[in-house]
Formats: sequence, C-alpha cells, structure tokens
Amino acid sequence: MCIRKKKLTVLILAEAVLLLGLPLAACGSAALPSASSPASQSLPPEPAKEPKQSTSNGASSDPPVEEPEQSSLPAPAENAPESSSKAFPSVLEEEQEGASGESIQEVTEMKLKVEVGEQTFSATLEENAAVNALVELLRQGPITLRLHDDSGFEKVGPLGQSLPAEDRQTTTQAGDIVLYTGNQIVMFYGSNSWSYTRLACVDDLTGWEEALGSGDVTGQLSL
Repeated sequence: MCIRKKKLTVLILAEAVLLLGLPLAACGSAALPSASSPASQSLPPEPAKEPKQSTSNGASSDPPVEEPEQSSLPAPAENAPESSSKAFPSVLEEEQEGASGESIQEVTEMKLKVEVGEQTFSATLEENAAVNALVELLRQGPITLRLHDDSGFEKVGPLGQSLPAEDRQTTTQAGDIVLYTGNQIVMFYGSNSWSYTRLACVDDLTGWEEALGSGDVTGQLSL
C-alpha cells in the first residue's frame, strides 16, 4: 500500500516537472535566438524616405529630381572660319576715309570770291591749268578788274597777264566766268556761244545781273 502511494506520488511529481519544464524551455529558446540564425545578425538602418507631396487633386507625387546644371557657354564650333578683319572697316578707318574725302572735296570745290560794286558773290572754281595759275596769283593777293559791257550779255576786263588757255567751244549761261584769248576775264549775265576756257561759276545768281549793271563796273577776285 505504501509502495503504491509512493509510485503515485513520483508520477505526479514527474508530470508536474514535465508541465513546468515545457514553458521554461519555450521561453528560453525564444529569449536566446541561435547565433547562426539570420535574424540574429544586426541590419543597417534603412534611410529615411522623403514624404510624398500631395497635389491639388489629392494625388501624391514624387519629389522633383534635380537635373544636372547645364553650362550656358556655347560649344565651340568645329572648323569655324576665322573672321576677317577686312570684312567691316573700323571706326578709325571710316573716319580716315571721311577725312580724306572731305579734303578732296575741299580741293575740288575751292571757292572764288567775286566782288562787283558793293555786292559779294561766291563761285565754284573749275579744274584746269588756267584755274591753277589763277589761284597762284590770288594767293599773292586780290586781283582788281575794270570791266566794260559788251553786247548786252557780258562784262569783259583785262587780267594784266596771260594764263594757260584751254579754249573749247562753249555755250555760256548767266553766272559763268571764263578766260578769253588767254588774258581777258569775262563775266556773263546772259548767254553766248564761243571758244572759252572755263574758270568758275557763280553759286547764287540773286542780284548778279543788277550788280553788273549796264555800264562799266569795277570787280575784284580773291580766295
């Protein structure tokens, strides 16, 4: 009887140990993971993701991706032809050309001052040997002329010396000043056709005929 009770007690204790040992073993295995298990290895923290931006209609959109900044400098052209410095004249060259043009214009349009009575007129000189010789004389001083009327359309007066004549058949008009026979100065207030060497032409005929008048007059030439 006593042996049977002892066996029963041992069986009860063994069952109790088994019941108590199973949860402890389970807790121990959960608390201590295996070293070879992948879960036991520490993983690096994942980078924080930027929150998605919501659009006006409620849909989320990814943040804009920054594009690489492009250079504003144009790429060098391959085999580009070299610019010629002669394509466009510089400002200095244009000024020099303008200055030379003006100087030429001053020479070709040298003016002659003609005084008749109390009035003064400007005349443009021609380009010939007679004019060159006349200009040389005028550089030494004004030339005074005693002019007399001839045929009702011209005034004629002796120069006092001869100039190199280049006479050609010419039809004159009012305001023309010519060389006649190489040593006579003729001023026209009318028209005539004869062989003359042109010297100058009056620029503005206002008062020209009235200044020459109907009789003899005194005239003066100067530069």
